[in-house]
Amino acid sequence: MKKCIELPEELVNWLEEFSRQIGMKPDNFIAGVLYRYYDAWRAGRESVGMQQREEAKEEAKLDLDEIVNEFTNIYKKWHNVHIVKSFALWLKDKGLEICKVTEDHISEFLQYYEATHRISPASRYTYRRVLKMFLAFAREKLASSCR
Repeated sequence: MKKCIELPEELVNWLEEFSRQIGMKPDNFIAGVLYRYYDAWRAGRESVGMQQREEAKEEAKLDLDEIVNEFTNIYKKWHNVHIVKSFALWLKDKGLEICKVTEDHISEFLQYYEATHRISPASRYTYRRVLKMFLAFAREKLASSCR
């Protein structure tokens, strides 16, 4: 969905210049900023079960960090394994357990990531493939706890 908003001219000029300097489109820059506020707002509204999510984050953090490091060490020759670290941070922020992550979560993450980074369709495909490999790798490592 496209939405047009009116901004003062000096803000438009700054937005265009700043976006150019950081290598992003103005739309993507604004979307990235808005997503941060949206996530914070949504987290506040989802206070039910907050403690459970925090506990799950702490448990997942230890296992997930180890798995991410192992995966990136094995596949470090690939220039695109950095996406796994970003994905792991996103999972922690969402309080998602690696065992419950689905391909829909990968799509949601890639949509979030695209809002803050310029990536080509080819990179999006590659990132999706790497994240699927990572999920399979993580589930194999956590086979006993993913049941």
